[in-house]
Amino acid sequence: MTSSFHARNRRILSHPRISLYREILGRAIYALTAVLIFFNPFPELTAVEEISFYGAFILFLALVALKGEVRMANPLALPLGLFFAWTCIGLPFALDAGNSAHDVYAHLFKYLVIFYLLVNVFATEKRLSRLILIVIASTTVYAVVTMCHFYLILGNPLTVKLGYRLPWEIPTNVIGVLTIAALIFCLFRLLERKTALERIILAAVLFALTAATLATQTRSAIGAMIIGLIVAAPRLKKVLLLFLPLILLMAFVMPVKNRLAPGSLLNKIRTDDRINTWYIFYEMAKDHPLTGIGFGFETYQDDDLLERYNARVPDSYRRPVADKAPHNFIVDTAARTGFVGLALFLIILLRMLWTAGRLACRGRSSFVGNWSLAMLAASSAWIVQGMFENVLSGPPAIILIMIMAMTMILWNIERAEAAAPAPPGQTA
Repeated sequence: MTSSFHARNRRILSHPRISLYREILGRAIYALTAVLIFFNPFPELTAVEEISFYGAFILFLALVALKGEVRMANPLALPLGLFFAWTCIGLPFALDAGNSAHDVYAHLFKYLVIFYLLVNVFATEKRLSRLILIVIASTTVYAVVTMCHFYLILGNPLTVKLGYRLPWEIPTNVIGVLTIAALIFCLFRLLERKTALERIILAAVLFALTAATLATQTRSAIGAMIIGLIVAAPRLKKVLLLFLPLILLMAFVMPVKNRLAPGSLLNKIRTDDRINTWYIFYEMAKDHPLTGIGFGFETYQDDDLLERYNARVPDSYRRPVADKAPHNFIVDTAARTGFVGLALFLIILLRMLWTAGRLACRGRSSFVGNWSLAMLAASSAWIVQGMFENVLSGPPAIILIMIMAMTMILWNIERAEAAAPAPPGQTA
């Protein structure tokens, strides 16, 4: 009976009409996921993002039911699953269990869904190239629109940080997380473009992304960009010879040069408010070492909790009012998920970096090798900026999920190339 059931099921799934349904569903999921990624830099458009997310997720489940297969196995599957499981285990011990349960679903679960959507929908070289173009295009549109709105329409002088005190936009300090990832992708696209028109368009995009990054006047963004370019340098030597003078010229003529002066940097190191903030949230992690205070972000809004831990800060670093955000993804993860959760999250990052680095060095094709190095550079830049900013929710977190997914797509492409039969006349 079992064999006859499976045979009948295979006949049903192989029916021409079912194949047509699968193709239609696949195209719809592709379009909705592309829309979701394109609007990532525009968090105020929640309706568009929610429709595209749930539409893609529901249709993806339907496609899995018809197709009977999904790409789940990859180097990040186990550590991601363990991290998700640990956040769920910690819910009964959370200081605000309701908000933590909400954020595990509204943030972490959704990020995992987006991860697997990307891994399955953009699984080929052609589609991965399109995904990269979507990221570049959406971030460029965001950068140009934001600069025009902030400086031309609102009339802010260039001395004001891009996006300063615009509550409905991405905070100034994390704009660079988006623009630097797109900037690195754009540089690697230049390696593949041959026509003059394509190079001119990419050069204009680079100019816009660089201008937006420098206009934030954020030191962490500048440092992240430098680290990202250093990591990418082995494959971008010729491109960087042209690009670096542009960066130096723009930095020299824009107000950001004042924030990069030696005196300004030394003063920031001595008086940075983040020392107080890191101390507070580290004390929280010490008091809740296993499961943390709970995954919910609203726990940070508890003034009594912050005041109690602010009292532990040494007098030389204590501030009258504590900051309600950790400004460091390591301290943030430790505070909300404990040191066990932090260890699991670091394993995820290290596994991603290891996979990207290995593919960059040993990739069978130039596509896999080049873009794996791009992912290594982009993730390195994300980590650098994440040491000083809040990057574990919203658009910055989606950037990390996209880098992870792209790395796993490249891993799958490499596996497929390794498993393919060798061409006639060549040994495997």
